[in-house]
Formats: sequence, C-alpha cells, structure tokens
Amino acid sequence: MEKLSDGVRRITEGYGADIVIDAMGGEILSEALGTLSIGGSLTTLGYAAGRKATIDVTDLIWKRASMKSFSLFSQPAEVWTTAWNLIFQLLQSGAVKPIVAKTFPLAQAADALRYLVEGRPLRQGRPHNLTAFCESGMDTNEEVQDRCSGRLPKCGA
Repeated sequence: MEKLSDGVRRITEGYGADIVIDAMGGEILSEALGTLSIGGSLTTLGYAAGRKATIDVTDLIWKRASMKSFSLFSQPAEVWTTAWNLIFQLLQSGAVKPIVAKTFPLAQAADALRYLVEGRPLRQGRPHNLTAFCESGMDTNEEVQDRCSGRLPKCGA
C-alpha cells in the first residue's frame, strides 16, 4: 500500500504540500507532516485518529516548516459564517474540486473514519480524496460533487 508521503511526492512530482490541514491527528498527523514542502505549513484541528502523535522534528527543521493548531469551536459565530461562506464560494466557483473516494451514510460514520485511518484512500491516479457522508446517503461521487458545488441541495435540505 502506498504511504501518504509517497503519494503526495508522486502527485506533486517531488515538491510536497505547501499547506496541510489535518483533521485526524494521531499517527496520521506525523505522516502528514512528512508530506510538507520546503517552507510548508501544517495546521491540525482534529484528533479522530488519536490525541497523541510522535513527530520527526527534522520534518520541521530541515524543511523550515511550521505547525500550528486551530479550533473552530473557540471562534465567534461571525468567523464560522465567514469561513463557511468562503468555502462554499470556492466550491461553487470550481476553484476547489473535491474528489470523493467513497461515501457513507451518517449511520456508518465510524466506518468512514476507520476507512480514512486504516484504508488510506490515497491511490495512484487520484490526486486527493474526501470521504463524505450524510443522513440521506449519497450513491455516487458525482452526486457528492454536485452537492458540494451547490448544483444539488445540501444533505437534509
């Protein structure tokens, strides 16, 4: 199975990732740190895969990289609104085009997280992956992308 760092290096032709947003934590955080480019930045904001991680400090030092944390829950409501509006604009404009590896109904949220942690959905020929789930369920990658872009109503709408 391809390691995360190998997949990112392959996709970026050896360059690495300028920005990594890690919502998983645990050992995935340490692997994600290894994908950074020179001067790259990792922001961690979750710990679904674990609250503790061991990192290789040379991934920070040699790459002159940085690492910081972010908690959306500690932000005021207007920050939430601004962030979501920006995210939806990026999705609707096509500036951000998520590629969905697999979808899960909300009742299978634990399976979705397990898939991300254990299944490592980064595969050759697929630049990046998101796993989406909602209460009504989504059957196809196209349907998920239509919902993200606003062409279909949001889950539960």
